[in-house]
Amino acid sequence: GLIELVNPEIIRQSGEQLEGEGCLSCPGKYGIVSRPMYATVKAQDRNGKEFKIKGEGLLAKAFSHEIDHLDGILFLDKVIEFIEQ
Repeated sequence: GLIELVNPEIIRQSGEQLEGEGCLSCPGKYGIVSRPMYATVKAQDRNGKEFKIKGEGLLAKAFSHEIDHLDGILFLDKVIEFIEQ
């Protein structure tokens, strides 16, 4: 489902997943990226109420990827090895 995060910040992360990743901001580019297996994010809802949410696996990866965008980082900046498609 939909998860809305205002001013999100990863406050805890652990583990590692090395998997292929792409992004709609970089069409046709794919690469192996290291992301956390577990991530805890502190954020606010649309009314300013602070909360924490935990993610594992794909959700932790998505948190990391999308919060990187807010920090001006693309997955291309973190690629370990590019994948030819």
